[in-house]
Amino acid sequence: MQKKQEQIVQKQQKNDKFFSKDNIPGIIALVAVLIVALYVISTHLNLPVFIVPDDAVKITYPSSIFSIPVEEQAENMKGTEGIYRVKINDDGSLTVKMSPDRYQKIAEAAENAVESMMLIAIGDETAVRDYSANEEKTVFDLTVNPDSENFEKEISDAIYVARLYHVCFMNPDVEITFNFKHYETEELYLTETYDIHGNKTGTMVYYEDATE
Repeated sequence: MQKKQEQIVQKQQKNDKFFSKDNIPGIIALVAVLIVALYVISTHLNLPVFIVPDDAVKITYPSSIFSIPVEEQAENMKGTEGIYRVKINDDGSLTVKMSPDRYQKIAEAAENAVESMMLIAIGDETAVRDYSANEEKTVFDLTVNPDSENFEKEISDAIYVARLYHVCFMNPDVEITFNFKHYETEELYLTETYDIHGNKTGTMVYYEDATE
């Protein structure tokens, strides 16, 4: 019995010594090991990361960019590989912190979406007959058939893709310009500008009836 008590006392003395101010390097090393272990486990199991790495990339998505409620979108993102933290802001926007690899995939997808839109638009049956953009993707020139039954949808899709591109590349104050040319006359008849939220910020009508 006495021997057991002596062992308990010795163990307590070792613990006291380890956690004393004289052993600060040892305490720091232990904390570092625990942090690394927590990060590895949470990453491997797709659990929320409590300590976000310094190289994390942050994107804030406006609520208007989602086709579903922002709460549902947040739940869909949680647990996704490479997503560290998801936060719904007071204004309804969604801030996501992610790994550089995850961000790279998102950025590439946004770039490909713009390129794909340009390719899809080239055709005789589409409302948008031709589609080009400047290098910064801030000015889009569209040759269109404004009488097509798909006109509104195709223009809406083009605007959405441009907005999503600038969300992913973190250009919140960008102004996106769309120049519309009639496919028969190739004359510029309308210019519209939009912000990243999809709000129309400017309109310039060059002539009312684009078919004349």
